Amino acid sequence: MRLLLMAIFWESYSFFYLITKFTSSGEIAIFGRWRWHSSTYQPLRP
Repeated sequence: MRLLLMAIFWESYSFFYLITKFTSSGEIAIFGRWRWHSSTYQPLRP
């Protein structure tokens, strides 16, 4: 039970970490469509 709670916490933590990382480096689209602009990557479209 404790392992399950830790797994849920880690997944939510990594999810918010990715959101803040991509938002600070570029732009974020809604509903999981990630796009970010940089010198090496083109905007991604799923």
